[in-house]
Amino acid sequence: ELYHPAPRFRLSGDRSKFVEDRFGPLRIWRQPEPGRPYLLVVDTATGESVSGDAKDTEKLDYTCARVVERWAISGVHHECASWHGRIDPDLMAHEVFAMARHWNDALICPEVNHSSGVILVSRLVKDLRAPHVFVQESIDKPTASPVVQDPEANYKKFGFRSGTQHGI
Repeated sequence: ELYHPAPRFRLSGDRSKFVEDRFGPLRIWRQPEPGRPYLLVVDTATGESVSGDAKDTEKLDYTCARVVERWAISGVHHECASWHGRIDPDLMAHEVFAMARHWNDALICPEVNHSSGVILVSRLVKDLRAPHVFVQESIDKPTASPVVQDPEANYKKFGFRSGTQHGI
């Protein structure tokens, strides 16, 4: 399915809603349906050049987020929205939080390969108290069973790591 041009939005100044803005970083193809679950996957930028040259400011990394339907309809997970731009990770947390709220408290799945992802998660969990942030489960390789964590430790691994070394 080819995507048709979608209207662009930005988060309002009071962070309560999305307002149309022809230069906004958020494109919306599908509005949320009541009761339908959604995933919000986030890849934060490190602020570094993707070319590897620190002086190459033309090719700086972008932060992006995608909202998709959590359960496939007819085998297809429809993309509902896409956020693409350059922003500090602590400010992106507000964008992500608002997007998750808008799409029925979507499950937020942030990539945490770099400090930018860790900052985003920290802001979401500690400051904004986002109710649904993906938590990694540790797997014991010999038994392929989940590792039961000590409940007293109160330690959770939020987000996911991507790349071949992590199986993604």
